[in-house]
Amino acid sequence: RGDAAGWGVISDCLHPLCVEDTNSEGKQLREQAVWQYEFAIGDVSEVVFDPVDWFFIPIGGYDGIRRSGPGLKVGLVPAPSVWQGGTAKQFFSLLRDLNKLEQCVEVGDWQQGHRLIEPLQENPLLEAVVLSKIYLYKYLNHAGLCYFKLGKFTEAIRFWQKGVIRGQRVGIDIENSVMTLNALGVAYSREARYEEALRVWSQSADLAPNNGDSYYNAAHVLIHNLDRPADALPLLQRALAIAPDWVDAQRLNALAHQRIGNLR
Repeated sequence: RGDAAGWGVISDCLHPLCVEDTNSEGKQLREQAVWQYEFAIGDVSEVVFDPVDWFFIPIGGYDGIRRSGPGLKVGLVPAPSVWQGGTAKQFFSLLRDLNKLEQCVEVGDWQQGHRLIEPLQENPLLEAVVLSKIYLYKYLNHAGLCYFKLGKFTEAIRFWQKGVIRGQRVGIDIENSVMTLNALGVAYSREARYEEALRVWSQSADLAPNNGDSYYNAAHVLIHNLDRPADALPLLQRALAIAPDWVDAQRLNALAHQRIGNLR
């Protein structure tokens, strides 16, 4: 097309086990496609497919796929002139560096993980539509953890704040949301931003009432940093109700009673 900035590849698979894509975007793409390769579907009622294989590869290989396999078309679609998708090199560099960052976090190589943050941040595809938003959420959390482990709490807070917002937008699961909120609260407390820490721990407790970390972290700050042991006691009771054998929570509970003069 004359106004196209380039071309993208599209594949369209028709299979009896697949629900036909009827959304308007998919329909528009199929109408714009210049199909390069196509083979028609055969008599699917007699075809045996391996149910284990997610891609519905026919049992026995590809020998009979033209006459009995799924209908498949591969073509080109024009990219609009305002396309912000970047280049293939940028795309695969992004995936490579995201995977490397995740590996660094898994093994605790915070320095190497930190070195990956800047090139990832500069990649124009990081926040583009070509990548699942889950990738961006994981990047924000991994980057925040690298900064936190290196003692750069302000930077950790900045990334984790974005991670909380991003997680809400993409509907991230409760477990990961609570993990991010708890981490953000700890980073706030390291910067003596105690009220902000208490606020996010309250949010995490609302999301997961049976997660004791939120109560314990808040109680720790209330006792050691804000001199409010009486406010900490109900939180510690919740934490110990969840995990009665939690030694650190037991000690903190005893300290709270001592601070308010209850020595019984």
